[in-house]
Amino acid sequence: MNVPAKSETDLPKIIQAIADLAVGNSNAVRVGTVELDSSAEFTVVNDALCSERSMPVLVPVNAAAAISGWYVRTVRKSAFEIGHSANIPGALFRYELRRN
Repeated sequence: MNVPAKSETDLPKIIQAIADLAVGNSNAVRVGTVELDSSAEFTVVNDALCSERSMPVLVPVNAAAAISGWYVRTVRKSAFEIGHSANIPGALFRYELRRN
């Protein structure tokens, strides 16, 4: 989805942005999956589209992910880190990188 600028006056562009939102599109630049490293207390997710201004949005896909105590630990160029409890095997997430 292309987000129109605040100064946009081209009505078709504004209408397209609203239509994109109505069908569930977002301004995500990447959609992916990640399994947490059960032997550590954080997992690095390498992604070339990640930047310091990205906002990773994670969704637990299974029960192991839901109970992992996860949080976004750091965000940097080409990677972000997920902090979590260790010894929880098979914790799977879907994620989006959103522009900020």
